[in-house]
Amino acid sequence: MLFFKLYKIMVNKVTFSGFRGRSPNRLLEVSYEIAFLSAEKHKPFSDGEEITKPCLQKCLQRVGDKSIERKVTKVTLSKETITRRIEELAHDVSEQVEDRVHAFSTGCP
Repeated sequence: MLFFKLYKIMVNKVTFSGFRGRSPNRLLEVSYEIAFLSAEKHKPFSDGEEITKPCLQKCLQRVGDKSIERKVTKVTLSKETITRRIEELAHDVSEQVEDRVHAFSTGCP
């Protein structure tokens, strides 16, 4: 719960930098967003592959946009990936909070 409280407090003040040298792309961002929502709503991490991804695919089939539908199939939403994404998000926010506390306590902006 602390993670979500910190995240909500600092959502406009911190940025996600946990891409570890990889250049972020939209599909990766989608994976992180879904991971965050899964954790925030206390949903099973297996919902990504079992529910979320199939729902997105069905919606896009109905809309008829084949190019986006193909991209959605590339989004990784396995429970292992969702777990790893949530751990990375928590670690990243934690580091940023520590940096801000340290900067505040030393008087550095």
